This record gives sequence, C-alpha cells and structure tokens, in this order.
Amino acid sequence: MKQGILRKKGDWYQIEYKKGQSTKRADLPGTFTDINPEWVDQEVLYETNANGMVIKLEYNGQSSEAVMSVPQKSNIRIHIDNSKNIEVKEKEIKKDHIARNNHKFARAPYNFVPVNDKVFFEGETTPFDKYEAERKSGFIKVSVSNLTPLFLRQISEKEENFGYGGEYGIPGSSFRGMVRTMCEILSYSKMSFYNKGYIYFRGSLITMDKIHAGMRAYDEKEKNYKIYKCKYDVGNSDRWQQDEIRPPKNEHGRITFTTGKLGTKGCNKFEFFDVSTEHSYVITLEDGVYLDYLNDKTAKKNPNIFDKKRRGQYPVFYQLNKDNTIKSIGTAKFHRIPYSKAVVHHLPAAHKEDKIDICEALFGIIKNNNDVNISSKIQFGDLLAEKCKLDKDFLLKILASPKPTTYQHYLEQNDPNKIYDWDSDKNIRGNKLYWHRKTKSSFIEENQNFYNLLIKYRKDFSYDVTWNEPWGKAKDSYKYQNKTELKTKSHTTRIKPIMEGATFKGKIWFQNLSDLELGLLITALEPGFEDKDKENVAHKIGLGKPLGLGSITINVDDVQIFDTSKTGYFSAYEKKSESINKEYLRNTFLTSLAEKLGISVNQIWNNNRLKELKTMMTWNENEVGSDAWLKKTRYMEITRGGKTGKAGNEYEGRPILPRPTQYKSEPEIKFVDKSSTNP
Repeated sequence: MKQGILRKKGDWYQIEYKKGQSTKRADLPGTFTDINPEWVDQEVLYETNANGMVIKLEYNGQSSEAVMSVPQKSNIRIHIDNSKNIEVKEKEIKKDHIARNNHKFARAPYNFVPVNDKVFFEGETTPFDKYEAERKSGFIKVSVSNLTPLFLRQISEKEENFGYGGEYGIPGSSFRGMVRTMCEILSYSKMSFYNKGYIYFRGSLITMDKIHAGMRAYDEKEKNYKIYKCKYDVGNSDRWQQDEIRPPKNEHGRITFTTGKLGTKGCNKFEFFDVSTEHSYVITLEDGVYLDYLNDKTAKKNPNIFDKKRRGQYPVFYQLNKDNTIKSIGTAKFHRIPYSKAVVHHLPAAHKEDKIDICEALFGIIKNNNDVNISSKIQFGDLLAEKCKLDKDFLLKILASPKPTTYQHYLEQNDPNKIYDWDSDKNIRGNKLYWHRKTKSSFIEENQNFYNLLIKYRKDFSYDVTWNEPWGKAKDSYKYQNKTELKTKSHTTRIKPIMEGATFKGKIWFQNLSDLELGLLITALEPGFEDKDKENVAHKIGLGKPLGLGSITINVDDVQIFDTSKTGYFSAYEKKSESINKEYLRNTFLTSLAEKLGISVNQIWNNNRLKELKTMMTWNENEVGSDAWLKKTRYMEITRGGKTGKAGNEYEGRPILPRPTQYKSEPEIKFVDKSSTNP
C-alpha cells in the first residue's frame, strides 16, 4: 500500500501524495464508507486499482473501502467493461433507471401531448402543376388576436419586431410551424420535430471505462486525425485561465493544459508528457466518434478538438472500444458521452415507417437524400397588424429551461418506484406545448405598488409572475436596483413587444386538398371545443412562450374555393371563388377521426390523448393570470430563495412531470417548492 495524507475538500475526500518534487491530490470516489473524520489531515495508507482509483484506506488498524457497486442514486447509464479491470461486477452492467425517492411533482411552464402509438391517415400526393377536379383549391382568410404581449424577431434585425414598410406582423413561416404541429397532433401523424441525434451526459468514474490521455494532430494530406499516446498527471491551479495550453519549456518537458473550473479553487490542470513518436489511432471524418462529438449541440466545444485550424498536437482524453478503436473523446477527463440510444429509438414503431402520412403530404417532405421529394400543398402568407401598439423597451427574462437531459420530464415515467433515462425502452412524452400564462409587466415607473411587491419578494415570487427583468427598461443600467446583482447583454434579450389586443389578418393558400385534409387544416386553426363559461381555445407563438408571451386566438373568417372547372392548370390570379362552410369541413375531419378512434364525435375531446391537448390550449381569463397559476407553472430553480445545495435545488431527486390534466387538478402542496417566502 502507498502512503499519503487524507484531506477533506467540501463534501469530498482526497489523498495528498508526493510525486517527485510535486504534491499531488487524488479524489476519493463518493462510494467510500465509514471514513472517520478524525483521519482527516493524518497520514494514511491507501490502495488503488488498475485505473489508479483509490479503493481502500487504512489508519491505525482501521480500514475503509469503496463500495464497488452501482449506487442506487446514479442518474445516468452504467456501462462497465470487465476487460478494463474495473472491479464492479463480473459481467457487463447496464442500468437504465434510478430509484424514485422524490414523490413531489415537478413544476414547468410546459407539458406534453402524449405521443400516438398509431398513425391513422396515409398521405395522398397530387400533381403540383394542375388542378384535380375532385379536390379543392383556394384560400383561407384568418384573423389573429394576441391575448398577451407578442414578439417575433425581424430576420435582419434580431432585436426588432417582424414587419416591413412600417407595419408589424406575424411571419408566415412561424405561423406555418405552429399550425403544422397542431395538424400532427390532431391527425395522429408522425412526429417531425425532435432531436434527430443522441442525448449526451457528463461522464464519471461510474459511467466511463479506463480513460487514456493522448495528443491529437490533424493530417492535412490524409484528411484525418492521428492520436498519439502519452501519460498525464493531474493537479489544480488557482491562477491559470480556463482552456489554456502552455507548451513545454524543452523537448523533454510537459505540455500543461487547463479545462473547466473546479469550484472556487481554480481550473483543472493536466500535465501531458512522454508523448509517443508514432500514432496509435486514426479518426476519420466518417467515424462515429467524430460525428458524436460534432453532434453534441449543447456542449460548449471551446476549444473544439476537431478544429482543423489548430495545427500541431493538441491534448485530449479518450476511451477505447473492445476492438481497440476510440469510443469517445474530449478535452476533459470526464468528457461528455452519448447514451446508447438516440431519441428516435424512443418513438413508437409507427413513427419510423416509410409510409407518407397526411401531414407530410400536406406540408411537404424531403427524405432519403431526395429519393422522396414532395412539395407542400399549403402556402402561408404573412399576417400583418391592422392595429397594434408597441410596448416599452424591455429586457426579457433569461430564457433558460430544462433540456432533454432532464429525462424525468421528456420520457414517460409510469413506475411509482423508478425513474427511467435515455438508455431505457420508455417512449418520449410527446409534443411539447407551453401553458398559457398572463404574466405582468414589472416596469417600475407605471407599477410602483407592484414594484414594491417585487422588492419584498425579490428572490422568489417576482420571477414567478413577470415576463421581463424586474428592474427597469433596456436603456437603463443592466444592474439591478440595489446594485447587488448583474445581468449582462449576453444573458438577456432586448424586446419591444406588441401589446395585447392587436389584430392581425392574412391568408393561407391551398391546392388540391380533399375535404378531409382541408377539414384537418380548419380544425388545427379552430379546434372548436369552447364549451365552458369564460373558456376559449388559444395557441402559442413567438419568443418568450414559457414566460407568458405569445398567447393568441385564431378565427377562420372565410374559406374560399376556386372555380377550376374551366382550367386544369394553376393560375396566379384566380378570380372566381365561392365560400364553403367551415363547420362542414371540420365535421368531415372529426367524423373520420372518431371512426379511427372507435368513438363518437362528441367524445373526441375526452379521448385520453386529445383531452391533454385541450387542457393545454384552454384559456380561462380568471385562471391564467392568477398568482397561484403563475407560481404553479413557473420554472423550477437550482437556487430557489437564494439557497444553495439541496436546500434550494428543486431538481434534486428528479421530480417527474405529470400529464396536463393531472397537473391542473393536483393541489399546490403536491409540487416541489423550496421558496424562502411566499406571498
């Protein structure tokens, strides 16, 4: 056994030891048991395994060992290879869940319409250059009113409202995307908008095999990357900048490299040395490890290890597959690695079939490298405001939300004792929609009483009920009123939203649609389930949806059908048209849908799936602006009430998100809340 001094750093233990003239420290795994606090700062004996991990301590005849098994609170995949001498179990371990130990519900400004197991309507393709007598072509006149402030970016000026010629409006492309999502949900079509790649997570001692160090170099001639083996030591620095490389002082020296910061103690510092003169591995531009690294969209990649402009050798860490090829690579020792299953593996089988569904036929699709290329039958014009008034210049709150790595929200969780991750066989939750929230403006010059309330409850409640930064206009200082906190331009967006009550009008053109297809389009615009006092149906569009912006109502003012009896070809200036009853078209679609579901038409909005959509789209004027509802539909926080650690982390224990109908019906006490004060 080796000798070293046991140190404690926060909640972690470390072994401090001498290597040459240098003092090194090695973290102990969090699975050690029965470490006596009296051992801290004492000289102890310790034993390591083949990977250099400390697995046993001895002091004055007493001992403590790391429990080499999978912790029940592990929230990520376990994939351990016996050939790497990691002493866990005799066979490969894979764990796709953790124990559920938090039975409170999660809060969120969003929820999901459950994914459909079957695809009901097969798509029908039609000629693009001529009319078909038995189908309908024409246009729909729509009017839109915003129930809450509305902001959609101008393409050329990202901080300006969309519009041109002094008029503001809703771009047809944004309106099209919203309507397509509605059509997919209503028609039980395949999901088209989801992460097409893998989900990544930060590796650890538990989830990674033996980690190797190397130097990568780009071969300009062969257009690939060479990896040269080397050795490394680890320490930490309190002076160096993050992501900094210092070259060796001589040919036998060490390359020193810093990665992320280690708490308040500076950056992780690694020293790479004894670099091999011959490369051991080659990574091509087609290799999975190369594509995995580039496809990890949420990683900072600063620096990017595959940047061809980085000449010479560059320090990296990597894992190996059983066939001695590189399995994963990164600049950090515990770099980000993908789950073994991609998002598509969590979709029902019907969503992976090659058959064209009704939405793909309506909105167009390109598949299999242009082998399937279907043009859209629908064109959306911009909707311009007939009357609108711009609000003052505000700073939008920071838009930061749980990502798909929050698998307890994005995957079905129907086991009361377990929470499943992306390596499980659970389906994704479905289409993500945002709750309607009528939040307040916290502009202090016009709402002095409300501002006083914000000051009183600054750490908690003010962020629940407002959509903009509470401390003033965008032209004011970025510092808060009390000058104790700072929000920079890199974290905020300056907007001048369109105030509620504006009216927008526009047209949607369609070509060669059946009554069923046109009925689906009408239903997506006007679902028609307003059946309670003071309740209407509303959609969401634009920036700031989770904060309460972008709630709109849509009205189909008219549906005009062209008279195509005298020409079989499209004309840009059709003059003859007649109106058709929109209720007939909607009932045509709903009747066909009811037949597919095996229910009557009047039961559709009580269907297990569509009632969740109805719940998400219902606008109740008395509810959406209430303090109770705004609090219930806020984002959870990791420092709620200004508290750190478990005391303020509302994600601790990974509380799950119930379905919309249950979410609305459960009492407030059932939801996680680590607030310090509540009005």
